Amino acid sequence: MAIQPDHAYPIATCLTAKEWRFLFDEVIRMGYLSGTTDEAWVTMQGWQRLTEKPNATSSRAFIAMSFDENLKPVKDAIFGSLRAAGYEPMSRQVSPP
Repeated sequence: MAIQPDHAYPIATCLTAKEWRFLFDEVIRMGYLSGTTDEAWVTMQGWQRLTEKPNATSSRAFIAMSFDENLKPVKDAIFGSLRAAGYEPMSRQVSPP
């Protein structure tokens, strides 16, 4: 996957691209990803971690989807369902480079 740190940092709820790069480098150091901040892929160890039962206590949910106005009803339905399940959906729009 190609990654643009200057635009991707909100995905990880980071405040800056520098914070994103630090966390990204740590995930690579831990062996979950391989590659660089320009291009990376999930390792076998990463896939194993992704398939483990999560032990999360957060009530936030991040949804990646298009900001096309035609999809507003879909977004509203997804966000409504998440709220009904006890989660607080997060959405950040980042302008393309």
